[in-house]
Amino acid sequence: SYSFCTLLEGKMGSGASRDDTKVIARLDRIEGILDGMKGNGEGDNSHMVKVRDGMKAENDKTVPPGKTAEEPYETNDEAPLVKKTSSLKLSKQASPPAASTSRKGSKERKTSVTFGEKEVVKEAKAQVVQNEDQQNDTDDARRNELIANKKKQTAVKARRTSFFSKYQQPEEPTDPSIVKCAPIGCIAVAMSLLLRDATQNSPTEKVTVEDIFYDLKLPLHYVTLPALTMAEAFDLASKYSTRGEKPKAANARIQAKVVHFDLDEFETYEDCYSTEPVLSLTGFCKELTKDMHEPGITHILNLDPYVLQEAKIALLDEEFDSDDEDVDCVKEIREQHKKKIAALRVVRKKNQGAFAILSSYNPSLSKAQVSTPVLNTDGVYLSKEEAPLSVLYGACSGKDGYTKRPRGFVRLSLADQTCSERDLATLSPPLVYPMEVIEASTDYGMLLELIDPQISPHIVAIGLAIHLYNSAHGNAIPRVTKGVAVSDICTMLNLPVQAIVGGSEKTALQEGFSLLKAYLDKTECSSVHLGVAPLERKSGAEDGMPNYDCDELREQVEIVLNGKGKEVMILNFHVNKSHNVVGLESDGKVSHFGILVGFNPETDVVSIADVSPKKFKKVWHAPLERLWESMINFGYILLTPTPDRLSDNNAGTHAEAIMKTGEFKLPPPLSFTPIEFPAKVYCVTVIAIALTLSGHPTDIEEVVYKGGFPLSFLLSDHLTLGDFERVLQNCIAGKNYPLTVKSKHVEQDASGVEKIDLDGFRSDVIDVMKHPDQSLLVFNFSGAALTETEEWYNGANNGSYGILQEYDDETTLVTVLSACPLKMKRVFEIPLGVLYGLCKRMDQISQRARGYLIVSKGVPETGWRYVLTRAAISHPFKPPVSPHIVAVAFAVSELFQRISPEDVFYAYYRSVSSEVVTLSSLSSKLVLEKLFTVIDVAAKTFSVPLTHELLSFSTVEELKEVLSDLDTKLSSKLLFLSIVPSNLALRIKDHSILCGIITEADSFGVTVTGVNPTKFHRSWNASWEDYFTAVTSNSTYYGLVKLTVA
Repeated sequence: SYSFCTLLEGKMGSGASRDDTKVIARLDRIEGILDGMKGNGEGDNSHMVKVRDGMKAENDKTVPPGKTAEEPYETNDEAPLVKKTSSLKLSKQASPPAASTSRKGSKERKTSVTFGEKEVVKEAKAQVVQNEDQQNDTDDARRNELIANKKKQTAVKARRTSFFSKYQQPEEPTDPSIVKCAPIGCIAVAMSLLLRDATQNSPTEKVTVEDIFYDLKLPLHYVTLPALTMAEAFDLASKYSTRGEKPKAANARIQAKVVHFDLDEFETYEDCYSTEPVLSLTGFCKELTKDMHEPGITHILNLDPYVLQEAKIALLDEEFDSDDEDVDCVKEIREQHKKKIAALRVVRKKNQGAFAILSSYNPSLSKAQVSTPVLNTDGVYLSKEEAPLSVLYGACSGKDGYTKRPRGFVRLSLADQTCSERDLATLSPPLVYPMEVIEASTDYGMLLELIDPQISPHIVAIGLAIHLYNSAHGNAIPRVTKGVAVSDICTMLNLPVQAIVGGSEKTALQEGFSLLKAYLDKTECSSVHLGVAPLERKSGAEDGMPNYDCDELREQVEIVLNGKGKEVMILNFHVNKSHNVVGLESDGKVSHFGILVGFNPETDVVSIADVSPKKFKKVWHAPLERLWESMINFGYILLTPTPDRLSDNNAGTHAEAIMKTGEFKLPPPLSFTPIEFPAKVYCVTVIAIALTLSGHPTDIEEVVYKGGFPLSFLLSDHLTLGDFERVLQNCIAGKNYPLTVKSKHVEQDASGVEKIDLDGFRSDVIDVMKHPDQSLLVFNFSGAALTETEEWYNGANNGSYGILQEYDDETTLVTVLSACPLKMKRVFEIPLGVLYGLCKRMDQISQRARGYLIVSKGVPETGWRYVLTRAAISHPFKPPVSPHIVAVAFAVSELFQRISPEDVFYAYYRSVSSEVVTLSSLSSKLVLEKLFTVIDVAAKTFSVPLTHELLSFSTVEELKEVLSDLDTKLSSKLLFLSIVPSNLALRIKDHSILCGIITEADSFGVTVTGVNPTKFHRSWNASWEDYFTAVTSNSTYYGLVKLTVA
């Protein structure tokens, strides 16, 4: 009796074995023993009763949440199998009676057992059967759940595959145009997928690139940008999800989140406005596995295509086998392998990055398929590529060379999938300024998104603050330009380049205040009162008490925002702490700036307009307490019309103290000083050197401020040859220097022959060296290709422009002076033939071969009758997406009022809603009938009496007659619009559309001011014969149009 009671206690009372069949067999044997036993007395059944009670307690016990009665068992070598979550503990007080040593006592003990034990065993058997049934039910439920999930995942995968098959690359794709906006193409495809899921597969139109452009009124230069930053892509996706017509029509709430592969977090915050960084490959894998099995979720990846390219090449190298004994066979295989490698090497190591949409992911194989949108005249199709997840992670986690921040991805999802328990409208605090005002996109001015990220944050902050203050006070602060007032501040204060791009130090709050104060004083603006409130710890101790706490900051925030934009608060904070991420500083400088634009008192969350929208979101949100902590050792600047407000947090007292400190006073203006090379390579440095060597001492600041363009565009390490010449000519004209500029492209003519061969190149070099006091030569070469010439590359960044210093005809070595900031690396030698090859390389922006220009002493060109800057061009150094659209905007701006190409495009797009209008079709050949429609739409939209007439002529003499007395005909009421092909007009191999205004006609031919100066310079010339051949080559596309004011 005691034996099988102990067995029951071990096998049943403490949780039966997982193998119920063995337990039942064991109980059957015990039951057989009991049936054969005979007893003649009551016996001691206490131990059996305790076993039975214990089993009953086990059956009645409450299973913890999320657990079942059939949990796995843990093995204990010192005890029977014990159930992990079992609370059943049989009493050990009922110890067995002492065993008798006599056989008689033993016999009495054995025969005194009653048949109550049999009942206990039957109950145990019934319990085992019940447990087995429950286990089967649980297994069935789990099995059904797994089957349902598998069916759901299969359905989601099938729907994704079906969706992406609609964007399959055509077998014979049409020639792609200059449209390269892959990030916007990714957003269009992703939105189409989400809208399909939101409408439950009901018929929905695809979201097109044109939809995004039109609904968001994007500048057209976005079309020609090869890549955007991830922050810009997020802003576009976020804006379209709320402003787009098709998401509104589908009643779809789409949420966008950006995930950077940043280094680490400071600490965990409850923040619903951003996604925590995915720090590891494992986290990336989990994120994709979870999201790709759910409908209504998609990812836009920001990756480095060079990493994917090198992974492919490495795989080919592993597969390459040259152990064949046949030497000729090995040689042939090796040559084929080299050709495959050369075909794959299309991306350079230092590139601007790329965007792709994640189309599928296989967790079992750890492989992902990414699709890159390609735009052509037929629309969007996807170019697919498969890569191991580890390679894809490496491509997405590298730093962006432009923003110096790790890449990542943008996650787009239906709000019902991720935010069903809260209303999205309550997540973001209301903004005190409209988003269009924050972006500075309402007055043809300098857009916030076009500010170069290398410009110091405190300068951008005060420029943005002036713009926002004027938007509420009607231009109370005087200024020359519109938009973000960076150029106004730097020009008025004549700031050196080192100060403009030097970054923001820890004392940038005081420096920014002193610059803003100096600007207001110089513009004699007395209606604006300035205050500054540093947030400092007592006595500068690390653990000292701050001079104002979070509640006091909250009070100031509420006062500013209750003024509805009448006051502007510039926030200065620790960039890492404000975003709760380590490693966001630039060149070790953690000071950053933003403008307060919103606050939600219920959630205690503030909204901040960032001054670096290429690196961070344009408007991001953070808990006020976190913002206050990040502002310790920094502070804020206040612009207010009310002087009494300066008493809060001693803002006025601190302002007076700063103005009395010599460290923050502006130095007096200086006369010309020797050229100081900035810490980075800029094209303006080469222009300043060229003018100085030509006998006209010029410093870099003069070029920046006299170049005729916003300084954010001039502070670039690369300009096309056409734009470089434009800036140089502006500086010459502004100073009336007696210099002429002639540029040459090392390209092929219409028949494929080099227009300038190596001998012609050498001849120009020798001619300049013969008279170094009369002229100089500036080379435009490929700096990236120079780094690949190991024998001649000196290891420094020499930019893409250099000035001829010396030439040795015997050794053919050319000595070149570059803009390298390192004096020892500034001059380098290179063979003439190698330099010629570098000048032949294609410029990726202009899509034209590079070349050189010669600056000579002589009578400069007189003023230009027409300049493209009279039209509102958002980006002056990008080729236009449609020369026809720009030409119409050019003509209307010259004859009537200033408008932008975007105005013309969106007016045309809206007026022909029944017709499919694509950016690609506008960028390619546009028939003249469509051009006349564009002109008529512009005249009607802007209420200008503009008429057009297509001129006809059949001979060169008739053409000359039409353009005779051009100087007397040209007036404020007449223009001649020219549309010709470049290959015939300029006799070059490139076949593009040349649109422009004819400005001169003489005995030689015609001179045309073009609308694409980035590629074809400010103006171009053609002989009468060449121009006649070009303008009459195809009457459907080309012609001469007279525009007249009715």
